[in-house]
Amino acid sequence: NDLGVLLTRSPERAEEGLAVLRESIAELRRLIELDPAVVEPRGNLATSLINVGNALREQKHCAEARAYFTEARELARIIRDEVPTQPQWGEVLFSATWFLSLVHGDLGDHAAQAEAAEELSALRPADPRTQRIASG
Repeated sequence: NDLGVLLTRSPERAEEGLAVLRESIAELRRLIELDPAVVEPRGNLATSLINVGNALREQKHCAEARAYFTEARELARIIRDEVPTQPQWGEVLFSATWFLSLVHGDLGDHAAQAEAAEELSALRPADPRTQRIASG
């Protein structure tokens, strides 16, 4: 995953990075099949899905990116609810929802963008920075 992210930051290697990220997702899915109850691989999968979605969004493949962000958000929500004592999964949920909001805006789906913004506000109701992000 980390290698894929680094490669996508270089325009001449972005496609290679995307391929590495997709392979990371495939490997994580195989690992999860071995023991679906283990949280970390599922959380890492959510993070990898966000990274692929972000790379696709940067390449203007917004409809495809939305599918990755949507899956990441749902997975992160499940994990956060299963393990509420580990705040990193709430952060993954926040990131997935934020990127999902952005890609809804890119696609002109402003109703869905507003829905995602409301969810962002609910995730961190006392954080003024989140309220500013959600209103943007």
